[in-house]
Amino acid sequence: MNKRFLLALGLWLLLVVAYFVIKINFFPTPPEPEQPKVLAPHTVPAEQAEQLLQPLAVPLAQIDLALHAQPKEVEAAVGKVMAERASAAERAAELRRKQESEWQNDAITLGSSKDYKLLVTLSRAGAAVRRIQLNEYRSADRATARPTDQPLLLVDDDLDGTLNNLPLADRLERQSYRLLVDDMPLAWEVLPDQERIDENGVRTQVVFQAIAAGKNVRILKTFTLAPGDYHVGMHLRFESLAPGAEVRYMLTGARGVPVEGEVWKTMPFRQIVTGTVTPSGSAIRHLVTPQEIRDDAKRGEKEKKLKSPPIAGESPPERLQFSGVMLQFFASLAVIDGDPNKHAYIEKVEPEYYGDDPKPLVHGQEWPINERFQGRIAPKLTSRVIKPATDAPQEHKYQLYSGPTKIYLLRFQTGVPEEVVNGYYAQHLNIMTDYPWWPIFAFGWTQLVVFFTDCMHWLLIQLSWICGGHHWAAIILMTVLVRGLLFPISRRQALMSLRMQKLAPEMKALQEKYKDDRQALAAAQMELYRKHGVNPFGGCLVMLLQMPVLMGLYYALYESVDLRLSGFLWIENLAAPDMLFYLGSWPILLKDLTHTLTFGYVVINLGPYFNILPILSTVLLVIQQKLLTPPPADENQAQQQKMMKYMMIIMGYAFYWVASGLCIYFIISGSWGMLERKLIPKVSHEKPEEPPAKTGPGKRRPREKTSTNGAPDGFLGKMKDWLDDFLEQARKK
Repeated sequence: MNKRFLLALGLWLLLVVAYFVIKINFFPTPPEPEQPKVLAPHTVPAEQAEQLLQPLAVPLAQIDLALHAQPKEVEAAVGKVMAERASAAERAAELRRKQESEWQNDAITLGSSKDYKLLVTLSRAGAAVRRIQLNEYRSADRATARPTDQPLLLVDDDLDGTLNNLPLADRLERQSYRLLVDDMPLAWEVLPDQERIDENGVRTQVVFQAIAAGKNVRILKTFTLAPGDYHVGMHLRFESLAPGAEVRYMLTGARGVPVEGEVWKTMPFRQIVTGTVTPSGSAIRHLVTPQEIRDDAKRGEKEKKLKSPPIAGESPPERLQFSGVMLQFFASLAVIDGDPNKHAYIEKVEPEYYGDDPKPLVHGQEWPINERFQGRIAPKLTSRVIKPATDAPQEHKYQLYSGPTKIYLLRFQTGVPEEVVNGYYAQHLNIMTDYPWWPIFAFGWTQLVVFFTDCMHWLLIQLSWICGGHHWAAIILMTVLVRGLLFPISRRQALMSLRMQKLAPEMKALQEKYKDDRQALAAAQMELYRKHGVNPFGGCLVMLLQMPVLMGLYYALYESVDLRLSGFLWIENLAAPDMLFYLGSWPILLKDLTHTLTFGYVVINLGPYFNILPILSTVLLVIQQKLLTPPPADENQAQQQKMMKYMMIIMGYAFYWVASGLCIYFIISGSWGMLERKLIPKVSHEKPEEPPAKTGPGKRRPREKTSTNGAPDGFLGKMKDWLDDFLEQARKK
């Protein structure tokens, strides 16, 4: 019955996949015409509107006079009011045109979309970053993470498309890496004579200056960009204008960082990542999620780690190295350029929550998102008090990094100098991904997993090049290659497990015999293991040897930015669920499952799309478990096996939003496991036979060319003989 059910389920899934593959590739749905974007009219600030409309305030006596006057006088009074109103409206329109003109001229660009890794847009008015474009990567749809034909804007002050509807002050607040004094913006101006342009006419340096009112400090803010850098250099210089000058500044973090795949993400959309360094040089990573920022208690706990100690002159245990916003594949950070123990610029870091994410549109319908994970966040860095002398200005140097979270991948990207990547490692940016999850194992275990993860990244990149850039083929080849190399270890583990299962009846008999003497039971068990050549800890040791390799393979597929927006068949993004078809176009039952349904303690939410690969992965896991699980010896064991089947179904639901690239790995790995199980013979406890005598030095006894089942001689016969030899040697071992 189980075999028939699994066969029917497999055939049904195969038919569904075939139908949608044919439909997508041969009968594509025509794209919907793009609706023109309608912008709301620009609004003038209230104080300016009041000044412009002041002439419209007609005295009450004048209106009363007009009501009792002759018709000609009434007409003249009304005409005068209308003329004043038209004049005020014209002046308001002129002011709006002037503001728009100034805003259009506000942008200053660093770098270019050619020969540079970044294209950076700065603001003249705010001396801050408006946009950072990553030229090597494309953007993805906010709701589903499907690829677009636009370059990736990792920092964007117009993320929601409403920037032009805002007054100037609100536009400035959307900018990133602003410098504030007393929580107020400064009046910046550009120094044209400090500008630098390379031989291709590309601007590479811009210098701003401002005077901190009441602080007697002149601030110079310099931005620089080199072709192979994934960071913008930011150099702050503080000059004293009078004795006793002092200032403290606040540096805002990256705003307008986009999210990909909001309708299916099961992790925080954004996280604030902060790296600190201890006096001994050890790097420590701190993560803050939007939900934690909304919780005042947890936010206060995060702030305490970087606040100045209460005792004057005492050094804090950690110094800030970097802080910023991190996504799954990219991050935008403010990094202290140098050793933070020598350049302790920052006194504290405060997480800032500045708005909710709007609900995305899926097929023209607003779709709910997980409230726990959503939220627009950024850090705010507060400096120590700076006291520049008249003849000794102080300088703070930063790097504004915007690039992949996995720093190791930059080593394989053309145009990125090796010294730049080494500099990122020296600034501990690698701990964004390469950081211990288990403090117990800490450094040794983490370094081992990171080593194998980097090896898998290297292997995946090489196989992708061999496969002509087809990353799905590279995933399959890498999985087969790794599992093949681990076959001797996994085979030994499986054999040990089978031997332990074969000894289960004898072990149960010993437990009944020595149930009152634990010491005698332990001695009898060890004697039984020795008699049959079984190491009870061998299976655990073999599993432990495999874990770093398999974990490295998993993390490599999870971190690889190359899989992002890479397609295969109907899959448009291997870093997202496969999204075979839209559930909203199917019967009412499937429509209901797209939203959250609650059955007691069970909550079902399939989202707007049907994902087939997680279901195939779960089916393979169930089949593999059935093949590896021995028949139950008693009712308790049968009940446990039944519970494991239900756990597999729950695991399938948890896997429903797993990236399709990882699902391909699970499918290939599960198929390999089933094939591996078929090649492992049954364990016999009989005394091993003596090896066949050799007919001569270095020669084996010739094998009979004819077999009892009439196997043909030739290539097929040789293959059968080789397989028989392999299984025979495995049985004897």
